[in-house]
Amino acid sequence: MIYQTASNRSVLGCMNEMTYASSLDVQLHGGLGRCDMEDLNQRLRRDIHSRTGYNRPIDLASRLARRNPSTRVRLRVLPT
Repeated sequence: MIYQTASNRSVLGCMNEMTYASSLDVQLHGGLGRCDMEDLNQRLRRDIHSRTGYNRPIDLASRLARRNPSTRVRLRVLPT
């Protein structure tokens, strides 16, 4: 995981919530070695935050992609 900084307090609050949720999920699954990162990522993309108007991030990304069909999605796999 990559942690970034933010100057917007609302964004920072969402980032802190996601960090807490990630840490808790990893602990509940027995640590990083036993945690399914793809599953964790999927759950995080479906978490609802007030910053997004109580929408799921995955739904917002989908709407943006439909609005601009020429948008290319780039996936970056991070080393574990």
